[in-house]
Amino acid sequence: MTVKHGIIISPQSVREADQLLLAIAEHARGAAIGRVLRSAGNAVKEAVRELLPKPGYPGDKPEFKPLRDTVTVKIKNYQGGFYKVLIVGYALPAGAHGHLVEFGHNMAANTFWNGQRFVSVQSTEVTGERVEGKHYFSTAVNMVQPRVDNIILTAARREAERVRPQSAAA
Repeated sequence: MTVKHGIIISPQSVREADQLLLAIAEHARGAAIGRVLRSAGNAVKEAVRELLPKPGYPGDKPEFKPLRDTVTVKIKNYQGGFYKVLIVGYALPAGAHGHLVEFGHNMAANTFWNGQRFVSVQSTEVTGERVEGKHYFSTAVNMVQPRVDNIILTAARREAERVRPQSAAA
């Protein structure tokens, strides 16, 4: 698996968030960390959705789910949840063509865009046209990056506050 874009969280913010999350009992900490990561992922998801065209743009296929509705956030756990990885991307199978939109592609052989739809050509000629990538994710990551530390710390504070009333009552 190749990572195409990454969000950087400052070491200081990680330490601060870690200190806040230490208040949470060990068995519940993994879920809390997942919710903190999901907060950052949701910010990227919303930024990508803002950038993607609304349904009805030229070339849109109304019979398929709009690409903007396939952007999803997922947390993967490794080694029993000790390591967590935040993934933001296009959900499969509805968003399976997202990488083509992101990074560009060559037009398929024997098809061309007639201004309204793709049309098959009864010929062995390859159009060879290149459709350039739109890079929605890299743009969204650049938009969100300045706010990431604040998003992480705010979510960590929210998670710590959720358990403080319980620990104060004990």
